Amino acid sequence: MIRYAILPAFVAISACTNGIPAGISGPAPSVAPAPAVVQLTAEQRLINATEANGCVINPDTIGPIMAQASVSQDDVVQIVPQLAAAGRATVDGDSTVRLTGGNCA
Repeated sequence: MIRYAILPAFVAISACTNGIPAGISGPAPSVAPAPAVVQLTAEQRLINATEANGCVINPDTIGPIMAQASVSQDDVVQIVPQLAAAGRATVDGDSTVRLTGGNCA
């Protein structure tokens, strides 16, 4: 007699669960892909940091500019002549570089 009572109980319980085991709620929601990360070159980071610090690299601004741009002194020594050759910066004496293009024009 108990056997006959168990079968209808399982049928009644399974009718309420829609066939999905407990803890599983169906397919995982789709997640939008992360946007592509644009890696700036050391030159562009230096330009952006210099623009943010008044468009001038001098002994007073070089520390914050290098920190913001995540560049080394060697990077600056390589990049500044390239900027000057491209007409994007002027070198005034030994210790001052002024950006002349972009947001500093």
